Amino acid sequence: MFSSSSPKQEAKKLLDLTDDESEKLSPPSACKNLLPEDSRDLMRVVVDSSSMSSAVLSVLERVVSLLYSREYSSCLDVCQPALDKIWEELNTGYWKDVALCWRQAYSLVSLAKALCESALLSEAGRNIDHAVILRTCDMGLLMGAPILGNILAKMSREFQRAFGILGQWRRLSETTSNADGETLTLEKSTETPKELECNLNTQESNAILRKTEDSRPELQEFKGSHMALSEDQNESESTNSSPSTKKARLCSQSSSKNLSEKKDSDASRCAHVYRAVDSGSGHHTEQKVITVMENPSTWNSHGIDLPPTVQTQLISEIPRCSCPSVEMFQAMFMDVCHPIIITDAIGYWPALTTRRWTLDYLRTVAGCRTVPVEIGERYTEENWTQKLMTINEMIDQYVTKPSSDKAYLAQHQLFDQVWELRDDISVPVYCCLGEDEEVDINAWFGPAGTISPLHQDPKHNFLCQVMGSKYVRLYSDEHTECVYPHETRLLHNTSQIDIDKPDLEQFPKFKNIPCLEAVLQSGDMLYIPPKHWHYVKSLAISFSVSFWWQ
Repeated sequence: MFSSSSPKQEAKKLLDLTDDESEKLSPPSACKNLLPEDSRDLMRVVVDSSSMSSAVLSVLERVVSLLYSREYSSCLDVCQPALDKIWEELNTGYWKDVALCWRQAYSLVSLAKALCESALLSEAGRNIDHAVILRTCDMGLLMGAPILGNILAKMSREFQRAFGILGQWRRLSETTSNADGETLTLEKSTETPKELECNLNTQESNAILRKTEDSRPELQEFKGSHMALSEDQNESESTNSSPSTKKARLCSQSSSKNLSEKKDSDASRCAHVYRAVDSGSGHHTEQKVITVMENPSTWNSHGIDLPPTVQTQLISEIPRCSCPSVEMFQAMFMDVCHPIIITDAIGYWPALTTRRWTLDYLRTVAGCRTVPVEIGERYTEENWTQKLMTINEMIDQYVTKPSSDKAYLAQHQLFDQVWELRDDISVPVYCCLGEDEEVDINAWFGPAGTISPLHQDPKHNFLCQVMGSKYVRLYSDEHTECVYPHETRLLHNTSQIDIDKPDLEQFPKFKNIPCLEAVLQSGDMLYIPPKHWHYVKSLAISFSVSFWWQ
């Protein structure tokens, strides 16, 4: 339940104040404890500052000094010009070439600014509220680099709790429906949180939306007039964003337990027998892979047109397997690069059970958070643009009401930004087979009809469907020449073929290659081998989580 006390009272509790100190607020206690005792130690989070001028370093030192001396008003006045200067450096050249110290400096000043804003919450004339503070944290998370154990993410959680934005979400007393029409019961606060608005200026938008080079280099080609970089459609040269933050990697005990409790196969399904090697004995053992032999014409597309079938292509459905062992998955699918839909592997996630993801839940947990949103049907089209907005604004403007434009929160590391959502999912146990200890976790959220055009990725991929459903079509990398990749370096991983309107005269080799297809439902986990070409289209309001590993 949300607290019955006022936001100011909650802020006072969070800031750990006595009555005498209530008019001069100090940094939140939960966050203050994470700060070094010595201000000089805080300055050391900016490593290798050799590329910074003495003037910039002097400004950073002044920000830190004013913060530690509790001169919050003066500190806040210094923070904005400091951020403006750092922003200029972040927008000089390509994002990947920006020295890490500038991103660390942006996080440092954002940290100071957020703490000062919380301290000055009740000061007349400052026009500061919870949305302003959370926006400061989000800008630091999106533009900066993790410092002090990713303190900005921790602060965001504390601020949301303090201001009553987060409520307990349990299957108890109130009913609602998810994207699949299923009835849920939940307990919500008797108070309705104020609708949160974040008015982002063009400068901030431009800075965040340059960050595609690390994760989606193919989008660099669509700069300038192809991008709307602010809410009032001002145009400027930029690229998409995807924060460079720490990756998650753990094979959870819950996953292992879930794997050990595999369901018996349904006798009405078609069981295909494969031969796999038992790693312990070296003997061949028979394993059953369950393939649901569905008729594609029975798929519920929710009124969304499925891509046309190419009559000359051999089309098969992606096989399904109920929670195979790690050894079985490796021998039968990973080692031979064969796609598979794994069922009964993520059903224990809170996102699918106790804290089931619905639009209402997303609003409660992350509605006020600022994210980069792609506007347009696909990134290869001329009218494709990008905007910064809160998740509430995205839901209101593009998800819950008809819109001529499609909005897609695509390939965004939302879970490094909103830890409450990260707590609702778990890294699949099969990722332990990777040689690299890092796993990239990305969010994919949008209305029905969002499209990822035919493309390939270099890593292993688990695409987990949480809300809604998606149509997926796959082509083996053995047929790369036949899907006609773009010849430009930036779009080499994207096919020239529009799967919704394939031109077989222009691309004749495409008509004779085999493909796999399926509709992912809530709880399904699709394994996409490295470099397999895949096209994805949402058939309903959808939220997917991808795990990239190698």
